[in-house]
Amino acid sequence: MLYALFSDFMEFMRREEPRFAASLGGSSLERLDAGMHALGWTRQQIFDYVAADTALSLHEITTETDRYIAWPGQALGYKMGELKIRELRELAESELGEDFDVRDFHDRVLLSGPVTLPVLDDLIRRWLHERTAAE
Repeated sequence: MLYALFSDFMEFMRREEPRFAASLGGSSLERLDAGMHALGWTRQQIFDYVAADTALSLHEITTETDRYIAWPGQALGYKMGELKIRELRELAESELGEDFDVRDFHDRVLLSGPVTLPVLDDLIRRWLHERTAAE
């Protein structure tokens, strides 16, 4: 329930508060992650890039930079997960129509545990098949 509320809040904030959306950085963090590792950017290049492309504070830039230096691929992995979950949510909304309940969807995603995206896709599609076959 808390995750669902948080997700809905984040979606609201992205739509309704442009400064908040800008502060999240969005795709700049994926570019940062790829740039520092694939292109060999220096720490100063990373700072300059993030400062120019986001509304993050110096403290947040430092935190994000250090995290992505220590954990290559994190931003890209998070983005891929976000895109897959959004895709599956859209599928569930389409398949279930008025019977779609975001709380049930989030329960399915979270109760699946730490699984790969293809496994999550399969689990959600099976759940949808069971739900639609029962009607």
